[in-house]
Amino acid sequence: MPLPEVIVRRGDRGAAPIPADDVSTRFEVVVCDHGPIDEPIECRSFTQVRQTVGDHTATSTLRAVESFFAEGGSRVVLSRAVGADARPARLALKNGTVDVLTVEAAGPGTFYHGVRVAVGTADSNRAQSITLTLNGSPLVSGTVADAAEAAELINLSGHAKAVVLRTDSWPLSPVTSGGELAGGVDDAGVEPDDVRRALRAFDEDLGPGSVCASGWDDSAVFGHLADHAAATNRFARGDFGLTTPVETMTSTAALLRRHQNARYLQLFAGWLNISIAGVTLSVPPSGVHTGREALADRENSAGPGQPASWTFGEYRTPTGVANLFTRGEREQLNNAGVTVVVQDSQGAIYAEDAITLVDPTRYPQYAEVSAMRVTMAIHAAAKQALRKRVMQTIDGKGHLAAITTGDIVSVCANWYTRGALFGETPDDAYSASVTAETEPGRRPRLVGYLALRPSPSAHTVELTITQVAPSDTI
Repeated sequence: MPLPEVIVRRGDRGAAPIPADDVSTRFEVVVCDHGPIDEPIECRSFTQVRQTVGDHTATSTLRAVESFFAEGGSRVVLSRAVGADARPARLALKNGTVDVLTVEAAGPGTFYHGVRVAVGTADSNRAQSITLTLNGSPLVSGTVADAAEAAELINLSGHAKAVVLRTDSWPLSPVTSGGELAGGVDDAGVEPDDVRRALRAFDEDLGPGSVCASGWDDSAVFGHLADHAAATNRFARGDFGLTTPVETMTSTAALLRRHQNARYLQLFAGWLNISIAGVTLSVPPSGVHTGREALADRENSAGPGQPASWTFGEYRTPTGVANLFTRGEREQLNNAGVTVVVQDSQGAIYAEDAITLVDPTRYPQYAEVSAMRVTMAIHAAAKQALRKRVMQTIDGKGHLAAITTGDIVSVCANWYTRGALFGETPDDAYSASVTAETEPGRRPRLVGYLALRPSPSAHTVELTITQVAPSDTI
């Protein structure tokens, strides 16, 4: 039921939906001061990031996110990673000695010890006021008449959630002093498996984009990113550390080149210097690079078909490169499949190339990042076309399959017109077909088959996209 006299602190307005083929979102696993776990956190500015998960701390990994926005990015989706020992703070609200509700922090850590719950004395109708504050600032306040209403009010705070333990014990005992949540434990000792768990928050329905974990220079984490990208139609970016030796980077790249999903992974070498309030800081390069890509996607008609590399992708915000490599080192890294960030003699800073980890002689169709981004965009748009059509009645004569084939051909034709698919004719650049499957005992489904040439290579990228009907539509 509606809660009377409720005052809620308002945050940012909701974000507008993004086009299906927008591939500029940055999905980032982070260590941060606060925030929920096991769920995506969408932000459209670094100001909103600060409000939602906190500012930089000694253990946070938000610098790449900040540089993404500064360079031109407009949407991030975060997932908070915590170690195995992290715990949320809690508070029991009682009626005498009986626990009526448990108030639990929205996420692990000691940040939530600043959340306080005040409970007023019940009136003659057994209604009472509840107010939640964070370090003295109001979060939510209202008058409630039972435990269910109390839980609903508390859940509006954004920093705590309540579980009703008893519905037959009311009113609550007044809480006029104390009332702080307690027992929260921070654990920034995040292991690769913790990163893998955090990646699960990024459901495929959140859209395509770059998936990153810039706080970890670890081959296992890089592998988890590539696996996630392959399963969700995304592209993974990994950052080698500021002081990682060239020999270590090349050996790690050689190991990951054999990974089954190496074509979904780009690794960067060369941290970037940025200036914040007059202080120079070094940051992982993937944040700036993906921000530059997002800007290029918005400002250039060729969209993701253009790589943010060489002079086309000169970075705007960095003041220098923290670790410059010799020409021999750059060639060594490039041959291993590593994208190297450079500063030329004119002072321009950019990625010297934009390549994936695959062996370009064996898999040239997967070697260019620009090709993988175009493929990702077409995959997303084709998936949306299948999702739209599968809601309609699937006939047994192939009519719906033919219509949907036309939808996907139109998607491919658009990218061919933009110069992002290669071939003297459309038939050389792409092909698409759709079949309708209506086997007894299985839900109907549309299956799209695409062959694309997103690079000059004669080899094609093959896609099979399946969309299952939510219910019988035969």
